[in-house]
Amino acid sequence: MVRRFIDFPSGLIAVVRGATGVLFLVAVVLCLSKPFNWQGIKQNWGKLLLAGCFLGTNWAILFEAYQHTSVAAAELFYYTNPLFVILLNPLLMGERITFRQLVCVLLALAGMVLVSGLYTLNVHLEDGWGILLAVTAAAEVAGLIFVNKHIENIGTYERAIVQLAAATLVLVPYVFFTENVFSIDFSDSRAWLLTCLVGLVHTGIAYYLYYNGIANLKAQEICILGYTDPFMAIVWSSVVFGETLGTVQIVGAVLILGSMMYAELRG
Repeated sequence: MVRRFIDFPSGLIAVVRGATGVLFLVAVVLCLSKPFNWQGIKQNWGKLLLAGCFLGTNWAILFEAYQHTSVAAAELFYYTNPLFVILLNPLLMGERITFRQLVCVLLALAGMVLVSGLYTLNVHLEDGWGILLAVTAAAEVAGLIFVNKHIENIGTYERAIVQLAAATLVLVPYVFFTENVFSIDFSDSRAWLLTCLVGLVHTGIAYYLYYNGIANLKAQEICILGYTDPFMAIVWSSVVFGETLGTVQIVGAVLILGSMMYAELRG
C-alpha cells in the first residue's frame, strides 16, 4: 500500500527493497553470531539464483499491479498462488490433484471472475492490465515455492539472504534496460524515505519475524495467518484510498480466499 505514495519506478523500489533487506538480515546474523553455511550455498547456488530471479521480478510486477488496479483486487489475485501450485504439482512434483483441490480451483476461478467484473463483460483496460500483472506475480510465487522445495542442506537465514541478494542483482539490469533512469527525480526525499521503509520494515524485519515465527507454528496455523495479509489490504485500501468492494466482489473475495485456504489445509 505504501507503493502508492512512492513516485519511483517499480523496479527501482524493488532493488532498494532487496538491498535494504539483505543488509538488515546480515546485521541480524552478525549480531546473533550465527555461523554462515557457505558449503550449502555453494551446493545450491543455481537454485538459489533461480529463486532470486522469481522473487525479484515478482516484486517488480506486483508493485506495478498496484499502480493499475485497486490494492484490494491486486492482493486478492496475488493470493491465488496456491492455485498455480495445485495445477503444477502433477507436472513438477508428480502429485495427483485431489477432488477437493479441483473443487477449490473451480471456486477460486469463479471468485476471480466476480472480483474482476468479467461476468459483466465490461472490464476497464487499466484494471484488466493490473489484474493480469497480479496473476503473473502469483504464478511467480508458485515458481519460487517449487524451486525452494528442491533446495537442501541450507538454513533459513542463508536461504533468505542469498535469495534477496540474487533478487536485487537480477533487478539492477532490469531497471536500466526497462526504465528511464535518468528521468527519475532522485532528490525526492519522501520517496527515498518510504522506499527504505519498505526495505527495512516490509522486507528485512518481516523476513526476520517470518522465519522465526514459522519455527514455532504448525503448517495449518501458518496458512491461516498468511491470509490475514489480503484481508488487511482490503481493509486498509478502503480506509486510506476509499477503494470499496461491491457485494458481488465481496462474494468473489470470500470464494478466492476461502477456497485457497481450504485447499492448503490438511486434516
